[in-house]
Amino acid sequence: MAKLIITRKSEFVNRIRKYSIYLDGDKIGTIGDGETKEFDLAPGDHELKTTLDWCGSRTLRFHLAEGDTRRVETSGFRYNNWLFVFVFVSMIAYSFLESPMRNYVLMLSLVPLAVLAYLFTIGRNDYLYLKAL
Repeated sequence: MAKLIITRKSEFVNRIRKYSIYLDGDKIGTIGDGETKEFDLAPGDHELKTTLDWCGSRTLRFHLAEGDTRRVETSGFRYNNWLFVFVFVSMIAYSFLESPMRNYVLMLSLVPLAVLAYLFTIGRNDYLYLKAL
């Protein structure tokens, strides 16, 4: 048998949520924040993907021979924490500032909001990532 070891990095934004793990199109389990899981696999070609609700990762394709071990790391969008902090601070600043400074804060907050809109719609398969170690 071959072995697949998946490690999920700890992150603030999706801390309480579990990612679903799909191997060759079938759900083989879930992984929590900061957790490591091991799976025994048959040798051969495989496709791995992680999902969180409607968002997910790109598919990672790999080959395992008999006795091989493949290590993979998964995590959320690497700038999640900064985006959410920036949007939160912008909303607070907007509520306390007066015009015309409000307009500048509003314009600055449109960039991270556009990035989040992209990640939750068209780029939903870029929200999580898988990296072979």
